[in-house]
Amino acid sequence: MNKLNLTISLVALAQFLSAQTTSSGGGMLFYSLVAVCAIVVIWAILSLSSNLMKIEANKYGLNTEGSNMGVFPGIRDFLKPKDLILR
Repeated sequence: MNKLNLTISLVALAQFLSAQTTSSGGGMLFYSLVAVCAIVVIWAILSLSSNLMKIEANKYGLNTEGSNMGVFPGIRDFLKPKDLILR
């Protein structure tokens, strides 16, 4: 609930500040705050989905010690050497 209050407060503050200016760049503050709020919301949704995916992987026994379950792979997954299977 605190994040929602903070978001609403920032949007209201941006609207108040943009109403006080007479320059042509007055809307820039409002649009930048809206963009930051949108990025934070998208990050929160992706973080929540990644955590829920990890919980489900643990529930079904898929999350072993070396694996990285989540929406996006980690840096270590790109840098670790691949095991070659020769047939």
